[in-house]
Amino acid sequence: MYPIKIFVIAFAAFFCEYLTIRWFPTPEPYTLSNILAQFIINPIVFIAMTIMFLLVFLFSRTLSVTF
Repeated sequence: MYPIKIFVIAFAAFFCEYLTIRWFPTPEPYTLSNILAQFIINPIVFIAMTIMFLLVFLFSRTLSVTF
């Protein structure tokens, strides 16, 4: 694999993980019921966060196969 392709995949994995962390709801007080309520109230954000989380796994798998 070319070094630039490895860099692009690593950057994409980092960016997707950043979005996953950024979009994860952190309500106060931090309880499971409040987190689940946020997922029900904002389903689009939950779906986008889930897709980004799965993409991180795919990108990480690609990088681990490379090395």
